[in-house]
Amino acid sequence: MSRKSREDQSAWKVPSLYAFVGEYGPFKLNGYEPIKKTLIWLCNSRTNDDDDGRHAMHSLAGAAQELLLHQPDSRFTTILVVDIKDMFENHDEYKETLAKEIEEEDLTKKCGKKLLRIFQKLLLNQVIVAAQGEMCALLLKLFQALQRIDSDMISELWLLHPKLSTKYINTHLVIASASACTPRKFSAKLNVVSKPSSNSRVSVLKHYFPIGTELIGDATNNSFTTIAQSQDSMAPPESYRPDCCNDLGKTLFMSHVKVEMNRFTKQYERDCIDITSDLMLVGLPPKDKEQKEETITGGSSKHCS
Repeated sequence: MSRKSREDQSAWKVPSLYAFVGEYGPFKLNGYEPIKKTLIWLCNSRTNDDDDGRHAMHSLAGAAQELLLHQPDSRFTTILVVDIKDMFENHDEYKETLAKEIEEEDLTKKCGKKLLRIFQKLLLNQVIVAAQGEMCALLLKLFQALQRIDSDMISELWLLHPKLSTKYINTHLVIASASACTPRKFSAKLNVVSKPSSNSRVSVLKHYFPIGTELIGDATNNSFTTIAQSQDSMAPPESYRPDCCNDLGKTLFMSHVKVEMNRFTKQYERDCIDITSDLMLVGLPPKDKEQKEETITGGSSKHCS
């Protein structure tokens, strides 16, 4: 039996990476040139009830299309989605892992450290990184670790309707600063979008970040446009249209990005594959798939008897 067959395969689970561009062709990576002028969207596309059998990125494609095709003066030309869905077997495992990530002071092996390695291997430079809701806690913790490695990697952070518990603030900001002589100031600009009634913890974060934009927004608005324009996008994003193009003939392309070690050079290399056509594929949602399998199994058993 090989050593690999004895390893815990759960350690191999990594986030899925997708790149959106509005161009004449799909996203391209040039050797070891850093990725610039890019929005990194950290998310978990798995939820309990909204899986309709479409590709995980279909729900983001309309917003990406609206921005990248019709707003050429945007501050970024690429949207790179870091989807952590495939790192977990189910939603319950995700919630348990996220709770542990918030509780522990250091990045956990199961989630935070994997994301740290992925961000390093992507070769990012002066990018904008954003997250929404409970993912904001994970982003802030990850950001602190990345800053110790490369302070030029991230220029801006965007927290959209952040959910930051008192426990999180005490563990990752207050206690960490208390152990140092002076509170640590980060160079990256922090931007926050929240509802008037929400407890966004902005007052606490101001001690650690230069606050850029504070907006009162709605969670249903186009988050990508809000970040690009630094002002609230009042209308929700339109649905994805595969035949849509702008006045210059550019269309939306989506690529699957991978970071793998070259078997010959032993260096990590980035690669991308055009999967735009996958946005229109519709399969059976998990619940319907399970019901169909049960029906087929039940029917075949009855036939055999």
